[in-house]
Amino acid sequence: MDNSVSSIELLARLFNHSLNKRGFTRTIHKAMNPSECSGIIHLDVGVVGLVVAGELTLEFYEASQSLGTGEEFTLPANTYFQVTAGDDGAHLLLAKKRTHLASTTESLEPV
Repeated sequence: MDNSVSSIELLARLFNHSLNKRGFTRTIHKAMNPSECSGIIHLDVGVVGLVVAGELTLEFYEASQSLGTGEEFTLPANTYFQVTAGDDGAHLLLAKKRTHLASTTESLEPV
């Protein structure tokens, strides 16, 4: 096994381990093809995500954020956004805020 695979697995394990403490559900994996765009998305709960491979751009109404491998991001509840994968695609781990915690004022910022 090469070191990049071990590094990705370690990132994923550390991310998953921290979710319960922060009030998030288990993760799902999302793979995006090169330059794939999600279209406009709206979620009614907060989301935390981790880029485990590749690059992506999160686009909001008045701002955008570019992220690469190993970077974590948060999306507050009731936010409209769009995700676009980089030239080599992207692999993400995503977790939703637990339903019973979704209406709290607890920060979605990474710990």
